[in-house]
Amino acid sequence: MPTGKKLNEIQKAQINVLRSNSSLSNRKIAKIINRSEGTVRKYLKNPVGYGQKASPGRPSTVTKLQRRALIRSACNSTKSSRALCEEGSLNITARRARQILNESGRVKAAKMLRKPLLSPKNIQDRLQFSISHMSWDIEWNKVIFSDEKRFNKDGPDRWAYYWHDLRTDPRIFSKRQSGGGSVMVWGAIGFQKKVKLQFINNRMNAVDYQNMIGPLFPAWGYEMAGLGWQLQQDNAPIHVAKSTVRYFEDRNINLFRNWPAKSPDMNIMENIWSILARQVYAGGRQYDQTNELVNAIEKAWKTIDQATIQGLYKGLQRRMMALYDARGKSTRY
Repeated sequence: MPTGKKLNEIQKAQINVLRSNSSLSNRKIAKIINRSEGTVRKYLKNPVGYGQKASPGRPSTVTKLQRRALIRSACNSTKSSRALCEEGSLNITARRARQILNESGRVKAAKMLRKPLLSPKNIQDRLQFSISHMSWDIEWNKVIFSDEKRFNKDGPDRWAYYWHDLRTDPRIFSKRQSGGGSVMVWGAIGFQKKVKLQFINNRMNAVDYQNMIGPLFPAWGYEMAGLGWQLQQDNAPIHVAKSTVRYFEDRNINLFRNWPAKSPDMNIMENIWSILARQVYAGGRQYDQTNELVNAIEKAWKTIDQATIQGLYKGLQRRMMALYDARGKSTRY
């Protein structure tokens, strides 16, 4: 926004006289000399220095053209600030390049989101899925969502960011050389109830998966979602194996059909895992013993109330719309 016209010497003298010879407010003085109250206040704050320009400092070695080129090159680029300087033949340090980028208001350093790599077929399948289920609302209440999740003793992967107090030494995320170990968990949620968590001790095959599901369904299906319930699962090999499909059919375990591959953003169990992980690893906690991690997971699972789960169900229609708007590509979910 451009600055207004500066006060001339006559106006300055008028302000001085009006201010010294009366108790007039800045607003009244401004009205008398037909100028803004802010201009009067600025002058009275520093009469001697009023109107003098501050020293601009040392001239920049980067031209406006080079600055714009640097910002354009950095947008959505994985290049380092040093590489950007070399590419643009800029005679500045990498630190100065980062300052220019931060001051631009257009780019900032950010962690790249991890999304599944979608093939054209994946995208088309996801788009068709959104079209087929865009009108669904309470129909989702009959779907039971399920998923597996690995919890590491050392803490969740890719969660090592934190707000750093610049007055202190940086915090270090310690990770054991051997990895510390992990626990694999299977869980499922329904609109009416969530299932008891199942802990997986070894690498699971199709038969192991069937033996785990068998004692839970179909009895749990009715409790979780009522009549007409369907079990959603992703397209992992043990889930879609022929023996697993036959096992489900023989025991009247109703499957949610045509779930699109590589669609974790449509599975609300991913949100539940995020809530769980934040509680399990609160304060950067790590675990020495497997049973400590298991207990923490079970405790956190119990704190997830049904209202939270139902809120996720109510947002499924919006997810379908977002998937349709993205034409089958990745969404923000």
